[in-house]
Amino acid sequence: MAMRGGPKFACMAPIKAALRSLGQAMYQTYAPKGVHVAHVVIDGVIESPNTKAWATKVMLQDPADLADAFFALHEQKPCVWSYEIQLTPCKESVGISKVFKRRRLEYYGRSSCDFDLCERCFSTSKKAYWRATQERSCCPAFTGMAVSRALLFASLVGVDATCVGDTCAPRTDGPWLLQQSSRRGQLQSTVQVNATPSELMPCLGGAVLTTACMTAAQYDDVVSAVRGHLESLPAICTATDCPQADWAGCVLRMAGHDFMDFANGQGGADACTDMTDADNGGLPACLANGEHGISLREVYQDFCTSVSLADFLVIAAEAVIMSTRARHETANPSAPRLDLRSSFRFGRTTAVTCDFAAGRLPNPENGCDAVEQTFLDGMGLDWTEAAALMGVHSLGRAQVSNSGYHGWWSDPENSRRFNNDYFVSLLAKGWIPELAVAGNAGKNQWERSDIGRDTSFDGHEMMLNSDLCLVYSENGRNGGPVLATEHDCCAWLTSDTIPGALSSNGGEYCGGNPGRGERGQCCGDQAGDCGDRNDPNGPAADAVLLFAGNEAAWLESFVRAWTIAIDNGHENLHALGQCPETTATVTTTTTTTTSTGSTQSVTTGAATTLGTTTVSTTSTPTPSTTSA
Repeated sequence: MAMRGGPKFACMAPIKAALRSLGQAMYQTYAPKGVHVAHVVIDGVIESPNTKAWATKVMLQDPADLADAFFALHEQKPCVWSYEIQLTPCKESVGISKVFKRRRLEYYGRSSCDFDLCERCFSTSKKAYWRATQERSCCPAFTGMAVSRALLFASLVGVDATCVGDTCAPRTDGPWLLQQSSRRGQLQSTVQVNATPSELMPCLGGAVLTTACMTAAQYDDVVSAVRGHLESLPAICTATDCPQADWAGCVLRMAGHDFMDFANGQGGADACTDMTDADNGGLPACLANGEHGISLREVYQDFCTSVSLADFLVIAAEAVIMSTRARHETANPSAPRLDLRSSFRFGRTTAVTCDFAAGRLPNPENGCDAVEQTFLDGMGLDWTEAAALMGVHSLGRAQVSNSGYHGWWSDPENSRRFNNDYFVSLLAKGWIPELAVAGNAGKNQWERSDIGRDTSFDGHEMMLNSDLCLVYSENGRNGGPVLATEHDCCAWLTSDTIPGALSSNGGEYCGGNPGRGERGQCCGDQAGDCGDRNDPNGPAADAVLLFAGNEAAWLESFVRAWTIAIDNGHENLHALGQCPETTATVTTTTTTTTSTGSTQSVTTGAATTLGTTTVSTTSTPTPSTTSA
């Protein structure tokens, strides 16, 4: 009906045609931004309990087969995107079968689902999809098709609602939204999930595995390009939409997950990590697929023939740090300056494979045991340096579709500023356990509990076990750094214990002012304290107290920890401008096809000297076809 109307279907045909037109408009609007919008015509009868009896007259379409067709559409490359496809059984003629038309008319005639009811139900496309999805009612003959279309429509435009009678309104209850986010994220993260970063970001000109030479000016060029990409995103930042925070957080998360797999001399910042790890979900978006319409792959093409991907990902992370730090410095002119370029050294080699990395990322559920295993035992940091490095959580947010967790580590605006607000939030806010995020018993976190918390779904603030354990530790038989599943308590500190954090937070304490009734202000009705409210004794409590009140001390420790992290696993790194004398050879073969069908391979080369680096390269003619 989206393509042509028919008798007795005046209430349906205009709606289906309108949906098709809407899809066309959406494609024109969002395709240039990397969003694939498609209109799918299911030209047949979907197999369901209501339609099984029709199998003798028509060829039923298996929902799983339809799902395969949708997934194939989802996997298409941008250069060959389909806007419209029609799924027709091989035994049917094009156009829905007469049998199905007749059966649908029979449903219209039933008293339990009369024509008027169907007309109301399908009066608008959104209401049709919402109601068919939520209640599986109205006309049963349409249910299978409506649900299939509903899932596609909702995944494209985020339409989720409840219906009461003839009125539909967007759903806002948090658990349901979390489940929907997880469902859509699982589909998105399936694409290229097993690909390494080098496979996700191929170099059209031929990637170098090791950077031979890099000057300060070349480093600045990469930083400027990545910053320009980030800063091209809309400056809007609300609890619902903060694209700069999302993209910056993703880029920094990629670099962090890359170097966190270092152990026993293997791994580190080598542009290779276990992309099948659940905690790496969502990384392909900012790397290659396009998050908010942009990706690092676009920037990398300008540098990939001279800069290794391993070096590029580190510089990209430093670029988003410097960009978001500059935003903080603009708002706070007296803030201490950050310099990462002076400590950067080039020469990392890109790893094409890294099977050893499987399982090496820390599991946040394990709290400080995971921090100790990864940051101290594996990477060689101490607790102060580990806490300083955890300050990268000042950027971005956790999303169920990526990691299974949900919320901001801070308020949205501070989540696109590289500052010490992460440490302030650990101390100057109250936190209580939040179990089974999105219904997943394997994902547990801490949610903000004080009077200043944002109770909306999008404004939710949280901390992971591996964050909160740095400061808070329980006493007694079941003591130790806090874990949400084991310690049912409120993590909070008295205002007298955290003067530095309050100073950094403009005097705000648990969403209000310090004074009488502080526990109720921070914890609500949550019983029990997580450890001593006047003397936190987590393994990095002293460092967090220092960093929350002294941003310069944090930045000094951060640069030290960052340098160790990005250099681990690499020998013969060099300061910018100090290029070693090496010889690199690149060979390219050009094949020329003649009119006689014979082929000729031509390889030519030339040696050049660039500074103190000798480079041997080839010079090849452009491939061509000749004719008599």
